[in-house]
Amino acid sequence: MRLLFAFWNRARCGEVDALYLSNGMAGREGVTAPLAVYRHSGLSSRTERLVLIQHGSYLIADIKSQPYIDRGEAVLYRGVQNAEIFLFRRLTTADIRLRFISVHARSLADSVTSFNAVHCNVSRTETGWFNDRSFMLGDLCLQTGLEPEPPIMSLLYSGYALEEWCAAGKFGSNYVKLRTPLSNIRITTFVCNETEVKIIDPNKLEVIEAVGCKIREVCI
Repeated sequence: MRLLFAFWNRARCGEVDALYLSNGMAGREGVTAPLAVYRHSGLSSRTERLVLIQHGSYLIADIKSQPYIDRGEAVLYRGVQNAEIFLFRRLTTADIRLRFISVHARSLADSVTSFNAVHCNVSRTETGWFNDRSFMLGDLCLQTGLEPEPPIMSLLYSGYALEEWCAAGKFGSNYVKLRTPLSNIRITTFVCNETEVKIIDPNKLEVIEAVGCKIREVCI
């Protein structure tokens, strides 16, 4: 929290270093998320961090974990514990993809809806004051005519980490390293120290490396 307060003190003085800014958009061709990413140095260069801000949520991540940030891409890590296969789900029909993207468009309608939607499946001691466990994305699926079946729910609720230690150490040891445009991520609040994000369009994910497991592509 001290680092975040220090960041805002610098921001008020106009001294922040913006690396990426996007207002986001929603249309028939796709949805992108509003996002601001800043570089922030603490008391020394060893405490240099990324600060990500989106609709009331913050993430603070190690800048070294994001080597493609300068070209507008995020590196994501997904731990699969000891599983030998990572199911890489793709949306393959235009109708399903349109309805799926419409769910995200509705979830980004305003900052309150956005914050609640991105936390609606959270259930942790640290986040008991959030409007969690509502699983409101399932209701948004029904409103768009999309059945909230397990593969769809997995795409909507699956989380990814911005730092390798989390996937490899906490949710590993097997994990997958991916990359996606920064405009394709939804961030969750950093209170659990997991640098967790969710993604909007699974078709914009690209596998960089699979560690200890293999990739199996699944068409939805």
